[in-house]
Amino acid sequence: LGKGRSASRSLARRWRDEARDLVTRVLDRHPPGSWITQGSTRLRIVGAAAKGGLRIDGGPKGFAERSVSLMDLGWVLAARENVARTGGVLDQERVHRLRYLDGTPHKSTRWIDTRWALHIVAADTA
Repeated sequence: LGKGRSASRSLARRWRDEARDLVTRVLDRHPPGSWITQGSTRLRIVGAAAKGGLRIDGGPKGFAERSVSLMDLGWVLAARENVARTGGVLDQERVHRLRYLDGTPHKSTRWIDTRWALHIVAADTA
């Protein structure tokens, strides 16, 4: 069992590069201050994160500002390809099954940011 960073598998460079491209597309389509809504869930784009991901928040009455990393986005992109290849659903469980070592405790995962990464990737394909 892994904990913290040792709980995660290595993300292939391809997915980090694709995540970087995704961030560029998202910021082009949704400049800072824009809202991305999916169903009843929404987030506001704050801007690019210092290490290449996205800064998001929930607006004045929503969740505090946070970063969705290139790693978070890259794992969702990898899971999306896995779904296209093998079938199934693109969700947190699929992403975590690919990203984390078997038996990794939930508290050692980035499950909150995976949710937001799924939201961002869905907006890119909408």
